[in-house]
Amino acid sequence: MVFHTFGSGKQGTILFLHGLLTPWQIFTETIDLFSDDYEVIAAELDGHTQKSLSTFHSVKEEADEILDYLRKQGKEHLRLLAGLSLGGRIAAELAKRKELRIDALLLDGAPLLKFHGPAILMMEKNYLNLLKKSRRRDPAVLKQCTKDFLPEAHLSEYLAIADRVDEASVKNILREVFSSFVFEPYDPQMRILFVHGTGGNEYFSKRGAERMKACNPGMEIRCLAGLKHAELACFHPLEWGELARAFLEQSK
Repeated sequence: MVFHTFGSGKQGTILFLHGLLTPWQIFTETIDLFSDDYEVIAAELDGHTQKSLSTFHSVKEEADEILDYLRKQGKEHLRLLAGLSLGGRIAAELAKRKELRIDALLLDGAPLLKFHGPAILMMEKNYLNLLKKSRRRDPAVLKQCTKDFLPEAHLSEYLAIADRVDEASVKNILREVFSSFVFEPYDPQMRILFVHGTGGNEYFSKRGAERMKACNPGMEIRCLAGLKHAELACFHPLEWGELARAFLEQSK
């Protein structure tokens, strides 16, 4: 795992966690919105390191690495912890431990529901096929990538991940994010916002949000009608950043 740090830190620290096969640079424009006032840390999760080889083993190990890094840096108070998809699952795990003081938790499309084995195997096959064709620079697949989950401006960064991610990481990630999540009350002082769309498989994000809210009645759920999984954050980062900033400001 690699940590990229930006900003002044005058008003505290923010941590962003990206999604599956999404480069950390997806947050670049959002970082700019916060960096005058905050220290912004963007993690480059294991299995997604663009300049070195790394393997994703489990959500727990990713959370352990992040927690260890923050402790060593003396940053055990986060003004905002925000995660997209896979990053949202890791953020939910970090917050549940209550070892960090977190003012605001933003989960965007976090997968929190268990999927059965056949569904995971099908997704595994699809992702591995996507990566195989991406490594060959298949034009049709690359065009589909820029339509489905990242803008063309970040295509080269995605390809740097695709060229290095190993099969074990993909299998581990899918097994982990679609395993059972234990829903329980969080720190009542922490404000929580769960964002999800309505397109594609966002029904499962919606159900996960509802399960989490049952344990945390004060949590806010915001539906982004007509948008797909993490679409606002990936394709409209300034709008997503303004949403995140407004949520943070309300949490003061």
